[in-house]
Amino acid sequence: MVVLAHIMERTLEQMVRVVDEMLDLQESLRNALFEREWVEVEEKVTALLEKSQALQMLEEDRTRVYAELLAELELPPDTPLRTALRYIDPPEAQGIEDVAGRLRERLFRVRGLGEVIARYAEASYAAVYACLRDLFPDRFLGGYGKDGRRSQSESSLLIDTRL
Repeated sequence: MVVLAHIMERTLEQMVRVVDEMLDLQESLRNALFEREWVEVEEKVTALLEKSQALQMLEEDRTRVYAELLAELELPPDTPLRTALRYIDPPEAQGIEDVAGRLRERLFRVRGLGEVIARYAEASYAAVYACLRDLFPDRFLGGYGKDGRRSQSESSLLIDTRL
């Protein structure tokens, strides 16, 4: 049981590290978006997606270890972590609880990540549209204004494809 508790704590610590890296990448992504460094933005989004996949794999590991821990403690699978921690030696339980608290705190800060990526997609779409509109002004009927923002009257990109 002590081994499983240590594995659980290490897995949670890895999750904290990955989320911290995601927060740093999120800040770098915001800066790249502001500077309109599209290559750097693409690199940051790719890195964030990789970190997201790593976090998902760690979550699967955590779930598996938690299930093994509950089985060893002979507790039902729907038992909350706090209840299970009462049956583990106090130092290991405290370590797990501390790391879980840090992870929870960081996950609250990373929640806006999807919104940042969506803004990147919108911004890059607007930039591509603006370039095309400048090159072929007679082909574009609406969508984005001169400043690259979506116009209120048009909800989608409209392109006149007639030659």
